[in-house]
Amino acid sequence: MSKFKWFLGMILPLFVLGCMSTSATPTSEPTPLSVEDGWTIKMTQSGGIMGLMRSIEVNSGGSYTVNDERASQHVSGTLTKSQLDGLNKVLTVMQFTPSRPTGVCADCFIYEIDIQANGNQTLIQVDDLSLPDSGMVSLITELRGLMESALK
Repeated sequence: MSKFKWFLGMILPLFVLGCMSTSATPTSEPTPLSVEDGWTIKMTQSGGIMGLMRSIEVNSGGSYTVNDERASQHVSGTLTKSQLDGLNKVLTVMQFTPSRPTGVCADCFIYEIDIQANGNQTLIQVDDLSLPDSGMVSLITELRGLMESALK
């Protein structure tokens, strides 16, 4: 029995440390996003205590599609000039820092963002804990607001 306790005492801490993320801090310098020639953004918001699964896709022309899988709701439309101007402003000043979800927050939202701009694709994934250091707060706030507005 003592060998088992020793084994458990040695392995359990290693297992716990292996499940934890080493860092939610940025992995490189902030990167500006170039969007002069038009863009398409798709954001998926998933997780949370209720198992949310929502997405929004918007392009530089203002067309958008919002999906809420749990509510089986799908909405398409065109952003107002004010909404599109706000999103363009966020995109032109945004500098994101690649980070990764922490992996230690069971009830966090996970945001997966796919930005297509100027022939380049940028994929970003953050959760509620890694979001503040990612440089993506303004964009995610803007996109979440657009989703909420469209799904009313």
